[in-house]
Amino acid sequence: MHSPLFRRLALSLTMCAASAASALPVAALGPAPGQSPGGAGGRQKDDTRSNGHSAQARGDGDFVVHVNDLLPPPGARLSGIVDPHLSNAALPIFDRIAPDGAVIRGHVFMQSSSIQPDYIGGIIEQAHDLGFRIMVTFHGTPQSMSTQPGDSLYYNYPPVNPEAWAALLVTVLQSIYAASGHLPDYVKIWNEPERPETWLGGREEFLVLYAAASQALEDAITTGALPAGMMKIGGPGMAGADSTMSIEEGARPLLYDIMDDAVALGYPLDYICWHSYDVHYLIGNALRYYPQVQQMRDYAASVGLPDVEVLIDEWNLKPSAIGLEKPMELDTQRCAGNALIFLAAAAQTDVDGLLFFQLQDVDGQNQIQDLTGAGTGLFSRRGMRKPVMRIFELMCGQNGMFSETGVQVEYPVNEWSAGMYASRVGNRVRVALSNDPVYHRWIWVAASEERGVRPGVLENAYDALNALGLAFSIANLTDEGGLTLEEAYMFLEVYPLADEALFLEDKPREIRIQVAGAAPELVRLAWPAYRFDDTHNNPALRRTEFLGLLQMDEEMSRRSAYDTVVPLVLAEGGSPPPFDPARLWTNDQVFAQDFGLSDPNDARTIFGVYRETVEASRLAYNELLGLNFQPASILMPDVPENVGLACSDGVISVTLQPGDAIVFDLTF
Repeated sequence: MHSPLFRRLALSLTMCAASAASALPVAALGPAPGQSPGGAGGRQKDDTRSNGHSAQARGDGDFVVHVNDLLPPPGARLSGIVDPHLSNAALPIFDRIAPDGAVIRGHVFMQSSSIQPDYIGGIIEQAHDLGFRIMVTFHGTPQSMSTQPGDSLYYNYPPVNPEAWAALLVTVLQSIYAASGHLPDYVKIWNEPERPETWLGGREEFLVLYAAASQALEDAITTGALPAGMMKIGGPGMAGADSTMSIEEGARPLLYDIMDDAVALGYPLDYICWHSYDVHYLIGNALRYYPQVQQMRDYAASVGLPDVEVLIDEWNLKPSAIGLEKPMELDTQRCAGNALIFLAAAAQTDVDGLLFFQLQDVDGQNQIQDLTGAGTGLFSRRGMRKPVMRIFELMCGQNGMFSETGVQVEYPVNEWSAGMYASRVGNRVRVALSNDPVYHRWIWVAASEERGVRPGVLENAYDALNALGLAFSIANLTDEGGLTLEEAYMFLEVYPLADEALFLEDKPREIRIQVAGAAPELVRLAWPAYRFDDTHNNPALRRTEFLGLLQMDEEMSRRSAYDTVVPLVLAEGGSPPPFDPARLWTNDQVFAQDFGLSDPNDARTIFGVYRETVEASRLAYNELLGLNFQPASILMPDVPENVGLACSDGVISVTLQPGDAIVFDLTF
């Protein structure tokens, strides 16, 4: 049998020859007609003008909720979460809000010298016991396998032998199964290979590795080395659906090549996945404006893979808190409002899975940084629930809106700023609504693409003339802005749209909702209503009111961890220092030195106990101290009139500031 490398190269040559020898249109081997191919970092979408889409600041008209036009509940498919380190302390908290069948995703770093199959298997078992499915991302190259073993980033380079890496993956999974009797429901091969933070090889090298790993897993299942029917195989978690991993003009999305290879090379492909963040001016309504889910599903069906699942295995307002201009948006209503819009948009697609990034704020917080914009979690390091988690409770929770019958919502024409979802039980309709104005720079990008102009061309002319203080005239646009005459006229079409968006970015908006299918005189607002703004359900803005309890939580957690490891240290002949509430150990080397442990293995093991105890205690003491039930932190309902809702002649209205969200009930 030929290796995946040989077969991959043979496939490439065959495709090149077929392309040269035939008169097939480009679309036959690339995007479907009407789609722009996108560049290395661009987007791929339908010709939105032919679909009637137009990028603009606000839609035209009202929202309409059709109370008798019912839809199946989304269930657990939109309620997934990423917990990179698979914390056994954090999972039970998610269990209280997530429905059975939700997907949790974690990571295994293959370069690690201390992969712990028993621990990983235990987490998978715990997830299954809680009713979750679990996806595990396997990535990283061991130093001994790396093509650049001397580089400090050796783990991001391709392996010398892809088959050896694939064999290691099989071995790790065998060890996990032997230790626990459990396997991941989804085995994900690598993560964001187009980003240098995770892959420093080429496009073709990655496709070879992906093929080798997929084939090795199938071979292991076929031969009985791994049990059948327990795992779905796929990946690779592209940073964007249309990422090409290429600087060549017109290169296709890598996900298309993975699907083509799966068919041509015969390896298993149960699902594909990618990430979606509000970066590069992406919007909460991205899944409505850019029909990537349907494009991927259509392409999979066209190449003979109609059953391939389509998942977005990471999404959030931002991928990280580092370097943000406004990091507090992660912990206040802005993230919650953006999430509401994204969830509402996703519910209008048939995406098979949606995984929020991430469950808990990043590790390594030696100081108390809860609710200071330090992380992207649903809850903080010490368990403080953010507004975005409250939206999850109301929409994705066990008794949330996604467990109820859906109600058809009609958006205003070309509405990309606000978002709405509705569900129904009896004569009660629950509505989730948010206003998150599109950024004016997004208008430049999207409106340019609609007109067939490369993103940046019109925007660069705008910046150039602004810098020179020149008017936006045809002459200035062509002479100083570098535009062609046709582009200059397009500029004059787009500029008013972008300028309007710039003006409205920080303005409040009255949103009206018509209730169709009910007699206007019967439509009533009902208790409860939950508003998320600067004065409602925003604990980060009242942090000082419970900061003392957070400090108490931290001191007690450090004490618990210290008391737990002292007997273990003494048993190994160590000498623990006196307890110091100001001291937190963050690595095993310093821990070994301070606790008098000479054996590095003992130090590593005991430090692991210390660290896990600190983390678990932080969350446990949060509950003991009632930190999420303080006046400043509890989810507080209100009567509709107190949160700005009004109803007149069956039409509901509310004014929302940028980033605000509201969840309320109506009856009819």
